[in-house]
Amino acid sequence: MLGLDCVLILSILVLSALVRPASDSVLAYVGPGAGLELVPYFLGLLAWAGLAIGAVVLWPLSALRRRLRRNKGEGKGQQFSDAS
Repeated sequence: MLGLDCVLILSILVLSALVRPASDSVLAYVGPGAGLELVPYFLGLLAWAGLAIGAVVLWPLSALRRRLRRNKGEGKGQQFSDAS
């Protein structure tokens, strides 16, 4: 007859053999959290790229606008000085 220790060890081995195949599939499942964490980072990267491209595109336009305003103001001053 088997002792209590042998029965306990045998039942643990049988139980671990039955649970082992199910544990592999459970450990492999990552869940939706990993994909959902990627969304804000991707949106942040898109916002950063959009701001960078926008700054490169808009900077020459704002510099041209400043130059035109400055030249426009100088032109008015010269017209008034010539009239007197």
